[in-house]
Amino acid sequence: GGGGGGGLGGETHAEVCVQVLAANSWRNVRQVQRSLRLSVQNASTRCYITSPYFHPPPSLLFAMTTAAKRGVDVRVLTSGDRCDVPLARIASRYIYAKLIKSGVRIYEYQPATLHSKTVVVDSVYSFLGSFNFDRWSYHRNLEVGMAVLDPQVTKDMETRFMDNLRGSREIKADDIEDAPFIDRVKSTVAYVLATS
Repeated sequence: GGGGGGGLGGETHAEVCVQVLAANSWRNVRQVQRSLRLSVQNASTRCYITSPYFHPPPSLLFAMTTAAKRGVDVRVLTSGDRCDVPLARIASRYIYAKLIKSGVRIYEYQPATLHSKTVVVDSVYSFLGSFNFDRWSYHRNLEVGMAVLDPQVTKDMETRFMDNLRGSREIKADDIEDAPFIDRVKSTVAYVLATS
């Protein structure tokens, strides 16, 4: 039909750079891991991470804490009370103190079970896929994701991230320090189990 914009319904569409990434430890393919580590490591203004299960390996943990110490706004959205794997949530709490001390802000999603796995960096780069920030995704599972280099896509994902924070509870240093001793023991044991 008529109209001239070259897009559907006469709209014009800018090109979006999309890269499909894989993680397959059996074949030593670590595209997802490398992309995430480098994007977090090189963030200059903001880095927003959503992962239901959150116990990142040391290299990713280091990238996050180092970015936060440089002044990057690093925020993590992870599972709250409705986590479908309670042990994973308990294990995550083991590393909260270190992250919060370095300037990372941590939120636990409350309204429902969290399934999203996304990363947005500097309003330009975004990632979405099956990859959790945990040992299973990092070292064992077959995972796939899309890295997108596009300001509009990333802006939309940032907006969704911020919308999700409204239904979340921010974890503060006092929450960790004031936790009962037995809860701290549980998180230590859970973390050892989750990362071994």
